[in-house]
Amino acid sequence: MPERPVSRARAIAVIVAAIALALAAGLPTPLAALGALLAQPVAALGLSAWRGSTRVAPWRHAGLLLGLWTLACAGVAVLLAWPLGALLRSGSLSAAIALSLAVGIALLLLWPAWPLLSGVERDGEWRAHRDALHRSDRAAWRGLGIAASVLAIAATVLLLAWPGLLDGAARWGVAAVSALAGPGLHALMQALARTPAAPATAPRQEIPAPVAAVDVAPPAPVVADPQALARE
Repeated sequence: MPERPVSRARAIAVIVAAIALALAAGLPTPLAALGALLAQPVAALGLSAWRGSTRVAPWRHAGLLLGLWTLACAGVAVLLAWPLGALLRSGSLSAAIALSLAVGIALLLLWPAWPLLSGVERDGEWRAHRDALHRSDRAAWRGLGIAASVLAIAATVLLLAWPGLLDGAARWGVAAVSALAGPGLHALMQALARTPAAPATAPRQEIPAPVAAVDVAPPAPVVADPQALARE
């Protein structure tokens, strides 16, 4: 059947486009970091198409992935911006400790959301994964790996977007690492995703069938024998 090779070829083209977008973040301008951000939903979409796991329209899946990764990168940037700026200005130990604490907090906030993050990456059914959050093991160890992957990607986008932080070979090096490692992290997230479990239903109780009433004839009256009474 020709459809499968064609879909695989399209998936490879999408993944190559994601790598190109991530490499474009090495250009010497903070706006080029948008390439690293846009590369994430593109890579996730390409890998999902390769696996054949997408359950929604491609344009809808792409929009969900873009919104999810924009929110994740913005949240990580809010948590890390102040301590990172303080560390770059002063280089003090207290700023380094504050940055470490911020990274830990970001990881702990992302960990419980791993079923939603990886599930939307894989199939795009965000409502099903959102509704299944309370039935999932949100503290599973594989969830920590997914949270660490999201944090690493978001931190890379932040480093590339920070004005004057990375220049020249260092910037191109970070962009190259992002381009090469990004698809692998997305593949890991989709491989660890869990299918949302159906809500548990109460066990069905069998209702006994009604027993048909049986008509019982009343006992016949006992009639005394007059001859026997006479003999007595």
